[in-house]
Amino acid sequence: MNRDLNRERNQTIDFAKGFALVFMIVQHLSVWVWSGYGKSISVAQQTPLYFVAISFSALSAPLFIFCAGCGADLFMRKYQDPIKIVKRGLVLLSIAYIMNLIISSWFSIASWYVIHLIGFGFLTVPILYKMSSRSRVGLFWALFVASVVLQGLLNTPFSIGSSRMGDMNQSLPFLRYAFVEGHFPIFPWLAFFVFGYNSAEDAINNRYKTLFVQGAVLLLCAAICAIGANATGSVGFQSLSGIPFVSRLFTIRVRFYPILAPAFFFLTGIIPFLLALFTYILRLPGPIAGYFVSIGRISLTAFISHVFIKQLLYATGTAGLLSKWPTIGVTLLLLAFYTVLEKLWRKSGYKYGFEWLLRKLS
Repeated sequence: MNRDLNRERNQTIDFAKGFALVFMIVQHLSVWVWSGYGKSISVAQQTPLYFVAISFSALSAPLFIFCAGCGADLFMRKYQDPIKIVKRGLVLLSIAYIMNLIISSWFSIASWYVIHLIGFGFLTVPILYKMSSRSRVGLFWALFVASVVLQGLLNTPFSIGSSRMGDMNQSLPFLRYAFVEGHFPIFPWLAFFVFGYNSAEDAINNRYKTLFVQGAVLLLCAAICAIGANATGSVGFQSLSGIPFVSRLFTIRVRFYPILAPAFFFLTGIIPFLLALFTYILRLPGPIAGYFVSIGRISLTAFISHVFIKQLLYATGTAGLLSKWPTIGVTLLLLAFYTVLEKLWRKSGYKYGFEWLLRKLS
């Protein structure tokens, strides 16, 4: 079982998922554990490497969702069973809403996070499977355009905090957060999943020419939006306020809640180049690449389990009590734990983990 499992895996995709999880955990623990988090200028000056590591977390969700799309394509190539992947999507959505109930320090019952989005993405796979590659590209752009229109119609704030993304006093909260105003709403974040699904064959075979062209086009769009933002004096605030739909194309925000055009195009456009970099790193000697691959193989279990740390910390009143170096130490210990766990767990096919549960229930 272990030999078959490893033979079917793609190391670049596992590396990408591991990379996403590592820097997501670094950023999350810095928020949950470190008493000095939030003073970004001080962090950058005193510990530039740590600041860079925290900043890399901006790539985590886009990569994770893209890889889920790639995995969905691989799943369909292997099983060619739309019902099976729909079941998998329903299981993920069930897990996500159970997490909403348990992680009360972060979510409300209507919150919509990464696992929700990926679960929904799996529900769309029977449609994606039937579509041509060109149609999927059209869908990618349609999801982005729809997000701009819907954010404008709802007058979505240009910066949203976690409490606002779970506020049950908003109208139609379940639909609002799932489709437009959640942490990772369908419009436009499903586009990352569609991009991954459509790119899977090239990505897993390390054929980057077409992906580089797509990435370059998206990065060019990001540059145009950024230049437009600077030209209209809109950096950091709403631009062209009299034209709300246009303002979302030419406004730069460091955070992506909600994600606006410059960040959307940059984060999608950079993915092909990151995958090529990961493929290159995997060819280098040394153990570093193996650590990312190990965590990537249990990415769903690592993602879900690490979120419970926040609930534990906030429930016990121990959040934000550590200084910088103890925070870094705790983070490294957690990452080492996941790496060792994967190596010990591999022989059993990750039995009783969330990856195993998905296979059993679907």
